Amino acid sequence: MYSFSWSHLGRRALMLGLVGSALTGLAGCMSSGDERTVGVSQGYAVPGRPTGIAPTGNIMTNNPTYQWTPPAGGADTYRLWVDDGSAPHVIDEVFTEAAAGCVGGVGTCSVTASTTIAGGVGYWWVLGTNGDGDGQWSAGVSFTYAQNLVATLISPTGTIVDSTPTYSWNALVGGSTYRLYVSDPVGGFGYVDQTFTAAAAGCASGMGVCSVTPVTVLNPGAGTWWIQTNGGGGQWSSGMSYNLDNTCPGGCDDGQPCTDDVCDPMVGCVSTSDATNTCDDGNACTTGDQCNARGICLASDYNSCRVTTLGPTGNDVGQSPTFTWQGIAGVTTYRLYAIDGQNLGSLTGGAPAVDTQVTAAAAGCPGGVGTCSFAPPVTFAPGRAAFWVQTPPFVDGEQSGYQHGPWSSQLDFTNGISTRPVGLTPTGVQGTQTPTYTWSPIVGSGTTYMLWVSNAAGTTLYTEEVSENAVGCAGGSGTCSLTPAMAIPTGSNYWWVQANPHVGIYSAQGLWSTGVNFTSP
Repeated sequence: MYSFSWSHLGRRALMLGLVGSALTGLAGCMSSGDERTVGVSQGYAVPGRPTGIAPTGNIMTNNPTYQWTPPAGGADTYRLWVDDGSAPHVIDEVFTEAAAGCVGGVGTCSVTASTTIAGGVGYWWVLGTNGDGDGQWSAGVSFTYAQNLVATLISPTGTIVDSTPTYSWNALVGGSTYRLYVSDPVGGFGYVDQTFTAAAAGCASGMGVCSVTPVTVLNPGAGTWWIQTNGGGGQWSSGMSYNLDNTCPGGCDDGQPCTDDVCDPMVGCVSTSDATNTCDDGNACTTGDQCNARGICLASDYNSCRVTTLGPTGNDVGQSPTFTWQGIAGVTTYRLYAIDGQNLGSLTGGAPAVDTQVTAAAAGCPGGVGTCSFAPPVTFAPGRAAFWVQTPPFVDGEQSGYQHGPWSSQLDFTNGISTRPVGLTPTGVQGTQTPTYTWSPIVGSGTTYMLWVSNAAGTTLYTEEVSENAVGCAGGSGTCSLTPAMAIPTGSNYWWVQANPHVGIYSAQGLWSTGVNFTSP
C-alpha cells in the first residue's frame, strides 16, 4: 500500500511513505514497514562548494578558528571535518549558518570546534547542507600545528675549541624556520639571536640534520644554546650547554709525528711542520724515514722490497700468459709492467702490453704470503716479451715528485711461436764455398730470418738477417733461399736459421732450426 504526504524541511519536498509487504517491485531496497523520505527538488538545489580560508600554514594553537567563504545563497548547516597530525576524523561537527555568522551566504563563516587538535600536519574540509541535500565538500586546506615541534639538539656540547662552532639539530617535519638563541658567558642571553629558514639550515625536506654556522665569535667559558621552531609562539628546545676552552688545558697533539703542536689562547691548538722530526711511514718496504718541510713522512730508501719474478719464462709460453712472483710480507699492491714485440712501452715511448696495479688479494697472496699470480686480459703479440714487477710505496707510475718502489729484474719469455724452420740445403760435401741455403718457412707474414753459420769448433763464420720477401717465401709459402757472397772456409761446418715474426728492438726471436752439417771444399 502506498501513501503520500507533503513536508517542509526548510525547502519544499515530497514525502513518500512506503508501507506494506508488496515492495518487491523496488528490487528489495526496502523491507516491510520501512519509511524513507525522498527529496524531490521543485526549483531548488543543494548548496554550492564552500572555499576554505583558515587555518592554513603554521599555526600556534590547538583550537583554531575555522573560516570559509560560503556558497551563494548559503546553506542551512555546515559540517566541519578535521584530520590532525595524529589521526584522521578527529573533528566532525555541524554548525548552523547562524552560528557560523554567515546567514544567507553573506560574509565569512567562522566557527571554533569543541575538540582540540594534536600537533603536526593536518587538513580540514567543510560541507554545506540544505533541505535539498548535501552540497560538495570544500577543497582540503592543510595546516601545521607547531606547538609540539620541539627540536632535538646535537652539537656543540661539552668542551669545544672552535669559537665559531657549527650548531646542528635534528630536522622536524613542518619546521619552516628555526631561531638560534645563545647565552654567552660574556655577551649574556641573546648574544646570538638569529632566525634561519629550513632551507638555509640545509633541512628544507624536514628530514636529516639542520646546521648553521653564525659568524659571531663566542667568548671562552660556559654557555648554553636553544632552538625555537617556527618563530614566535613556537616551542623552544631544551638548552644544550657547552664550554669553550681554547686555552688547550690538556695540551696539544694532532697525532702527526711530522708536526710541532702548540696552544694558541685565541684559536686553540696550532700545528706546524717540522722537517727535523723522525717518523715511520708504516711501509715495510722503506727505510730511513724522515719528515719533510710539508709535514709528510717520506723514506730515503725505497729498495727494501724487491720482487723476485718467477714466470713466465722460456719459449712458447702462449699468448695469454699468467705472471707469477714471490709475495712480500706487508706489501698490499704491486705494479705489473710487460712488453711484447709490438708494444714496447718506455723503450720506444709508446704503450706497453700491460701496465696495471694488482692488489695482493687479487693476486692470491694476501699479506705477502706465498706466490702471487695474475693473468691480465691481454693477448700478447707473438715473439719475444719481458715483464717487471714494482713494489710500494708508489706503484702508480704517475706521481711526479715522489719516490717509487724498486723494480724487479727483467724476466724474458717468448710466446706464440710453436714451429721452427727446417733446414734443407746445403748438406754433406759441397762443390762450392758459396753454397745456397734453403729452408722451409713458418706460417705467417712479416717474418724475418736469421742465418747463422759456424765451423765445427763453434766459431761464428757468417750471420745475416733477411726478410721473407728477400728469400722468396713471403707469407710462409714456398721455399726460402739465400746465397751469401761470403766464401765459407774449407772443412766441416754447421748452419741454422731462426724465424723472427716481428722486427724491432724487441723483435720476436723464434725457435732455431736444427743444425745442418756440410763440408766446404
